[in-house]
Formats: sequence, structure tokens, C-alpha cells
Amino acid sequence: MKRYALRGVCCISAVAVGVFCLFTTFAIAQVKPEQVAEADLKVAYTISFFKFLKHDNPKSRHTHSAVVLCVVGDGRVADAFARAEGLELMLDSPRKLQVQRTSFRLEDKTLDNCWAVYVEHSNRNRIGAIAKQLRGKGILLICESKGALGKGAMLNLLRAGDKLRWEMSRSSLESERLGMSAQVYRNAVWVE
Repeated sequence: MKRYALRGVCCISAVAVGVFCLFTTFAIAQVKPEQVAEADLKVAYTISFFKFLKHDNPKSRHTHSAVVLCVVGDGRVADAFARAEGLELMLDSPRKLQVQRTSFRLEDKTLDNCWAVYVEHSNRNRIGAIAKQLRGKGILLICESKGALGKGAMLNLLRAGDKLRWEMSRSSLESERLGMSAQVYRNAVWVE
């Protein structure tokens, strides 16, 4: 009898955590950029994308205990990611966020553990070369520059009026055997 009662408490706790995470995700989506630093909002969106990421490769880096995010750039967004390092993310299992700043040269080995690469606007001219280097590795490429999808980005964060939104490339995601939940597609301003 005690065993069943304990299961009920665990189930209720799991549901409560799930509802809280869902509410937090939608609450973040309703916050206007001027109410929160835009860089922090981009970090929150990026972390939220991990919750909805689907990976078809069973030998993927998603089996590791940490979520490794590689950041190309050294501006405000990179600084915001650095402040978020060590955050515990509740995905399929609890995982810590690790942030690695990278110059992204061809000999760079930091890619081997990356779940995603975030390219700051200051490095927008390198998006095509970065996308080419990532091809076939199953790594999510997130950018913040107009026209980034045409250069190989999978997700692109952009301002739409007074809100921060995203556009996405279904074909780029699928070519890397990645996917996103329907919720992410529905809320995108553009899907190609």
C-alpha cells in the first residue's frame, strides 16, 4: 500500500514539474524583448529548443550527461550563455548546460561534443562555412542574422516588431536527422 502511495506522490510531482516547465516555456514566449535583455531572451529560447529537439541517431551526443552548446562570437549573447553555464536542464534526464566559446576553425575539435552551435550576428559572414563544416554531424545550427536559413542555419532568431521570434528550415533539420516538435513549427514566423 505504501508503495502505491509513493508512486502517486511521484506521479503528482512529475506532473507538477511538467506543468511548471510548460508554463515557463509559454511565459518566456510572451515576454517582450524590452522587458528582458534581448541576449538573455535568446539564451532562454535556445535552451527551450533543446526540450523540443528530436534526434534519430541512437549514437548521438544526446546520450552524454551534459548539453554542450558551442558559441561562435564574443558579444552579449555569448556572455549571456556564459552566465547560464551550469544550469540544470530537465530533458529526458537532468543534464547540465556546458558552454564552449569557439573560434570555429577547421582544426577545431570542440564540435565533437556539441548539441548545438549558436552563431552571433557579428559572425554572420561565416554561417555558410560553419554550416558546411557541421554537415552530417547532427548538430543544431542556430543563428540570429537575416538570411541565415539560406546559408544553412536550422533556426534563426529575429525581431518581429517588439517580439523575439524564430524562423526555421525543416529541410536543414531533416538532412541532419533532427526534428522539432510540431509546437515549435507552429510558433515560427517562417518555415521553409
